[in-house]
Amino acid sequence: MILRGLSERELNKIMNTLIFEKSFNRHTEYLNPTLIKYNLGFHYEVLENKENGLLQPFFFKLCDELKKDNLDFAITHDDTVNAGVLYRENLVFITFGMFDSLCKLAELICCSGVLGNEKSEKRYENLNFIGNPFTGFKKTKPVFDCETTSKLLLVIFDCLLVFVIGHEKGHIDNAHGNIGQSKITEDITNTITGNLSVISQHAKELVADLSGFNHAKYRLNYSISKNKHTSPEVSKLLNNIDSDTLVLFILTCFFKMMDNIYGVSPDMTTRSHPYASFRAHTLLAMKFNYKNLESGGFDSLNAILTMVDEVFEYSSARHDSEWLKKSTTKEMSEWYSMIYGEIPKWRVT
Repeated sequence: MILRGLSERELNKIMNTLIFEKSFNRHTEYLNPTLIKYNLGFHYEVLENKENGLLQPFFFKLCDELKKDNLDFAITHDDTVNAGVLYRENLVFITFGMFDSLCKLAELICCSGVLGNEKSEKRYENLNFIGNPFTGFKKTKPVFDCETTSKLLLVIFDCLLVFVIGHEKGHIDNAHGNIGQSKITEDITNTITGNLSVISQHAKELVADLSGFNHAKYRLNYSISKNKHTSPEVSKLLNNIDSDTLVLFILTCFFKMMDNIYGVSPDMTTRSHPYASFRAHTLLAMKFNYKNLESGGFDSLNAILTMVDEVFEYSSARHDSEWLKKSTTKEMSEWYSMIYGEIPKWRVT
């Protein structure tokens, strides 16, 4: 009786909500024992977050996409910025801290105006401070007054999220859980774990970066061509930059954010992942099969790194002002030469 008088649209909304709740509850009941087993805590209560308008649609979208490859997907309750894969469980996970930081990073890129859009006032100084979480994309709480900028944020966020998931999926697709190691998990923090040499560890992560890059580029091109999450104005803005350059710019912003969060040690052998600028150089080098970092062809990358620097200068947050120089040192060139020979061992796809 309490439903009498509701319109068909309102009834459908209630029914869809109940279906989503039932589906999500089954999902968490199935995955929580696995997450607890690997000390990953509990699944994040996605349906209870009413402020982040990106969380629910992108969560269910990723669940459906990964299911096609017989993979499960989870967002854990952890506030740290992390993502990973459980090989034995066919599970890709990210923390809520990672999801929140990707939202803020996409917004910062838009606010900076580096892509040719109008600059906007930034809301977040600290991209990984969960105490001030990302909010927006609810009807009552738009992020930007300008619709074009809001749709640009969606395109950038989608690219970032697809890269992170594609990177983790790259570990699975390239059989990184099976090749000469005892590890059963993989994550993106800067802790060296397992029985790999650092060179092998970096080679493996760079191969996963390439996988993530390819996934992100495909999604970006699809978004622009199909006007998915975008508009003619956004497509025109993004078409001024070739897709390789645009994706590499967005991903290098992510690499730089991770460096800022986890710190930059002068000793490469203490890091599970190389420096941001080194990862960007290596992505380009692997794409064109450069055997060393002196092969040329990096003119466009210098412009990309400068754009990334402008984004983080706009944030006013503390960051390493010397980071642009670190990938062009003799030590970095020698490091790449060692890793280049190791990459084929970790590259299946």
